[in-house]
Amino acid sequence: MNPQRIVDDALGRAVSLFGRSKDEVAPTTRGVTADTIRVGGIVSATIVEQELFTATCDGARARFERANRTDELSRSIEIVGCHDDGADPAI
Repeated sequence: MNPQRIVDDALGRAVSLFGRSKDEVAPTTRGVTADTIRVGGIVSATIVEQELFTATCDGARARFERANRTDELSRSIEIVGCHDDGADPAI
């Protein structure tokens, strides 16, 4: 598989894994600049007081840190956060 495609896929998935609430980041904030890619999203790590998928954020963070170390994209990947919505559709 093409290494760039793997990175693109990982970045695409990260959008659903890491994030900030709409109150923390203005909707006009752009996630990609000439030297940085900001990733964010939401994960349902805890559901009904059970911890599920708690390693999801850690795994994505490790992958992005590796991409930064090896300069895979010639840009720095900035992780803006990992928000657990607790599977609450109101969040």
